Amino acid sequence: MNINGIKPEQLGDFPGCMLTYTGKLIDLFNTSVDDICIEDIAHGLANTCRWNGHTKQFFSVAQHCCMMADMATENQLAFLLHDAE
Repeated sequence: MNINGIKPEQLGDFPGCMLTYTGKLIDLFNTSVDDICIEDIAHGLANTCRWNGHTKQFFSVAQHCCMMADMATENQLAFLLHDAE
């Protein structure tokens, strides 16, 4: 479901839904492949700290995934997306 112009404070009108970074309103109990957006995944991983923040400096899951992909000699996409769940 893609609703343009919805504001986060309006989510109460849509129980069980999540508003993504790209503006998609996703029904968490009725998702489809069309709901998945690589920009939303990348944004989430870039804002998620590895090891639950138990580091002296912010180290994102996205940074970790990119470093792993850079070190890989094959299957770089698998390394890039290994934490994308």
